[in-house]
Amino acid sequence: MYKPVILLSNTAIIYILPISLCKCSFLVLNFFKNKNLLKQITKEAYYTESTLSLNELAQKLDISPNYLSQIINEKEGKNFFDFINAFRVAEFKRLIAIQKNQQYTLLALAYDCGFNSKSSFNRSFKKHTGLTPSQYATSVKK
Repeated sequence: MYKPVILLSNTAIIYILPISLCKCSFLVLNFFKNKNLLKQITKEAYYTESTLSLNELAQKLDISPNYLSQIINEKEGKNFFDFINAFRVAEFKRLIAIQKNQQYTLLALAYDCGFNSKSSFNRSFKKHTGLTPSQYATSVKK
């Protein structure tokens, strides 16, 4: 049985594994890294920045833009903008459910969630929920 060699550096723990274990271990490490990235994106609410780009998010997460794009494409099955807009739609749904927020327009809440135009908000919301924002808001108020 082979034992992995663990090297510590200032920025990462590096596992040196036998060739036969590398592919499996790489997938396991990627799975945990993916979960941590999702938690960090949610915790820091990076998606609320209306001008957020793949490069900016990668920089904030301290990973390469290519790797971030690969994670989003392979693990989430979305492109960058659909991925970010899913967070924004979820945030909008959370905000509209709060009674005191119902005094604001749907567009004002959409801007707070990171959308930068009415058309992109309406298109993304319909794509992710199957409803228009107005239809959703009416169903929440009932």
